Amino acid sequence: MDGLSRRSGCVIAAALVFLSLCVSPAGAGVERDPLPTRGRTDLPARSRTDLPATADFRLARLGPGSHLRGYVGPESLDPTKGYLAAGYDRTGFHRRDLAYAGLRQGIRADGSRVRTYCFDLAHPARDRMAYRFGTWGEAKVPNTGYVSRIIHNYYPNTNQPAGLTAGGRAAAVQAAIWFFSDRYVLDGRDPLFPATSGIVSRVLKDGPMTEPTRPGVAISGPEHIRAGAVSGPFTINTTADKETVRLTGGEMFLDAAGTRPMTAGAAMRTGAPFYVRSASPGHLRMSATASITYPVGQAAAYVRDVAGQPNFPERGQKIILAQEDCVPVTVLRDIVVDVPQPVLAPVPPAPVPVPVPAPVPVPVVHRPSITEEKTVRPGTYHRAGQILHFRIRVTNNGDVPLDRVSVEDHMRGLSAVRCPRTDLMAGQSMVCTANYRITMRDLMRKSVRNCAVARGRNAATGVYVTSRRECARSYGNVPVTG
Repeated sequence: MDGLSRRSGCVIAAALVFLSLCVSPAGAGVERDPLPTRGRTDLPARSRTDLPATADFRLARLGPGSHLRGYVGPESLDPTKGYLAAGYDRTGFHRRDLAYAGLRQGIRADGSRVRTYCFDLAHPARDRMAYRFGTWGEAKVPNTGYVSRIIHNYYPNTNQPAGLTAGGRAAAVQAAIWFFSDRYVLDGRDPLFPATSGIVSRVLKDGPMTEPTRPGVAISGPEHIRAGAVSGPFTINTTADKETVRLTGGEMFLDAAGTRPMTAGAAMRTGAPFYVRSASPGHLRMSATASITYPVGQAAAYVRDVAGQPNFPERGQKIILAQEDCVPVTVLRDIVVDVPQPVLAPVPPAPVPVPVPAPVPVPVVHRPSITEEKTVRPGTYHRAGQILHFRIRVTNNGDVPLDRVSVEDHMRGLSAVRCPRTDLMAGQSMVCTANYRITMRDLMRKSVRNCAVARGRNAATGVYVTSRRECARSYGNVPVTG
């Protein structure tokens, strides 16, 4: 059954509650974790409780999968042109055998599980790395529409490709995903080559999918209401068809006249209006809770836990949701309840206005600023003489033009940094490049780390501004696991 035709099995409901009324007046390949989790039936308690505040889940254990034998193709290889035949010419390819490829299990703070695939071979993925749900734009991975189509049409959302074990299906699907994201091609002698080639052919025929809408919960309505008056309208907006609405400590109505009170637990369609009344001035808090569904194909970005995991990599593998995920989400809305509107006495004639001096103009304060973002490809290296390509994106994020823009990078052995220009208008960016050749000493050190800063001069004042020091790291001889 095609994943596009299935309806979600997650029951989505939202609860709206007045929590309190204060009566006071208003005012790359994947690295194996040192402790593999394959086959474990439980996880340490800390895996369920130490998520960073911005994270939704943490990688926990390996799911069904298998090893792969294959090659990473050159940048000239276009995955949208089709999978290669079994006897393809490997000129320009480099060998990449993977000890594990397949599903990765994630775990949320409440202990519930998430099923994911990787779609980025250039960075590592380890147990206990944290992730948050994001967008395809944040992931910056090519051909994400085709990757999403693979997951909708194949395991674990269907029993395809047929004739394989669960581990074989997961590994074939992961190999097809890496073909679109990283030009990874199986060795023609790998047993999963026919299944992976078939997946790519079917997906190219069906075409890419569009990015799913990110789900959410929101309460809309006025920020101020009058004590004793029926006020609104208010609405709850979610991806659900209906919400269950409940009330504590106040009154809710279906109409603005306050003649149709709402019963606690009554179902209503998302976006349907309702109204509230509070007898006393103070602050009113609404809470809307819903189980929203993150759809198959939702991207997730790595959240680096610097304090809890200082030795973890600066950048992690991108993750994509393999099965839809029901997540409880709560949003709060504070409303000021003002005192009742007094009865006004007749207004006396307005006095003759007194001329007011014109305000003194406030001088405009400009804030020149420059930022830099540094990346390196490939994220891993395996031999002396291999070339690392560094890209430095320099952005004028201030509000004045900058000239004499340059990148200071003093890494020994690095080629000269090449930038297309030396001036940037406010909001303008450019990409500078530099190359580095791997040495035997780099192979012994296991990684290459390069840092740089960007500088630019305020064209009006002649004062220089400098960016934060940004670094990028490539790893050498790192065992890959999935």
